[in-house]
Amino acid sequence: MGILHPSIFYVNFKVFAKILWLNMIKYPSLRRGVFCLILFPVMLVYWSLLIVGRMLDEVLFFPYRWHKVKAPLYIISNPRSGTTFLHRLFNLDDKRFCTPLLYHTLFPCIFWIRLFDTIALIDSKIGRPLHRILGWLERKAFKGWKDVHPMGFTMPEEDENLFVSTMISPALILACPFVKELPELRFVDSMPQRTQKSLRVFYKNSLQRMHYAIDPSKTLLVKNVFNTGRLQWLMETFPDAKVIYPVRHPYKFVPSVVSMFTGPWRLHSPDILDDSEECRDFAQLAIDYCSYMQKIRPTFAGDRFFVIDYQVIKENPHQVILDLYHQMELDLPEEVEAALQEISKGNKTYMSKHHYSLAQYGMTKKDVHQQLVEVFNEFEFEA
Repeated sequence: MGILHPSIFYVNFKVFAKILWLNMIKYPSLRRGVFCLILFPVMLVYWSLLIVGRMLDEVLFFPYRWHKVKAPLYIISNPRSGTTFLHRLFNLDDKRFCTPLLYHTLFPCIFWIRLFDTIALIDSKIGRPLHRILGWLERKAFKGWKDVHPMGFTMPEEDENLFVSTMISPALILACPFVKELPELRFVDSMPQRTQKSLRVFYKNSLQRMHYAIDPSKTLLVKNVFNTGRLQWLMETFPDAKVIYPVRHPYKFVPSVVSMFTGPWRLHSPDILDDSEECRDFAQLAIDYCSYMQKIRPTFAGDRFFVIDYQVIKENPHQVILDLYHQMELDLPEEVEAALQEISKGNKTYMSKHHYSLAQYGMTKKDVHQQLVEVFNEFEFEA
C-alpha cells in the first residue's frame, strides 16, 4: 500500500492489525490466539504470491491491459437469498457466460490461473492423483458448509475473495466476530474517496485479469452478496453493468446468514453463543444491508436492474430464467432450457437441511419488521 500501484497490490494493513489486536489482546482466548498465529504468516505468504503473480502478468501477459470487461452481469442480494442457486442456473449457459471459480478468485493473476490449469491438465493425463488429494482437502476445509453453501476450488464462486485480500470485506467477520469493532468493513459506498479509488483500481484490474484468463469472448457473470454495501461504488466502476436482485423474506434470510457465520466462529471462538451480542450485531448488519438496498435501488434504471422474488426462484426456476432472458433481450439456448426444466422438476421436492430461527439469535419478528417495513410493504411479505 503506497509502494506498489493498486493495480498490483492493495491492502488495508490497519484493518489486518486491528483484527489481530481484537482477537489476541482486547478479547483474548487461546483458540483465537492460535488462530491468529496461523493467520499472520499465511496472509504474508498469500500476499507475496499475489504480488509475484501479478508482476509476472505485466511481463508475460501484458496484452491483458488492452482487454476491457464490458457489460458484466451481477447477481447481488442480501446473503442467503437464492443467489448461489441463481448463479448456477445462469452458468448453464456456458456458451454465453463465464464465471470465476474459487481458485480464480483466490489467485486473480493470469500467471497463477494458467499454471494451475496446466498442472490440472498434466494431472488428468497421469491418473489424477492431485485431483484426489484436492478432493480430500476440500472435504476437510469446507466441512460443515455442504448444507449451507457448497464450495470447491474448481466450483463457481463469488468474487468476495478479491475484497478479502485487500482487508476490506465483511467476510472477514468470519475470522473476527466482533462486528461493532469493525465498522470499516461494512459500507464501501461511505468510505473516503481515496480508499474507494484505490479499491476500484485493484478490483477492476483483478476482474480484467480473470476475464482475460478465463474467456474474454464471453460475458462475465459475477455473484456477490456483499456488494449490497458497495452497490453505488460498483455501478460507478462498471457503468454498463446489469444487476439481478433476488429478494427473500427478512424473517428467513436474517437468521440464515447469521447461522452461516456461527459455524466458523465455533472453530476459533466457541465462547460466542447463538444469543450473544455478536450474533445480534451481525444480524443487524444484514438488516442494514437490506435497508440500504431498498433505499438506493430506485436510483438505477430499470433496464439495468432486475428484481425477482426468492420464492419464485425456488418454486419455478425455469420460468424465472425465461423471464430474465426476455427482459435482457437474450435468446435462451434449447439445451439450457431443457436443463432448466429438469432442475425445476427436482427443485419442487428439495428440502434444505439448514435450520435456524430469529429467536435462536435473540431477535424477534418485531425487531426486523420495524426496520424493514418498506421492504415488507413493497413485496407484500407477511409480517
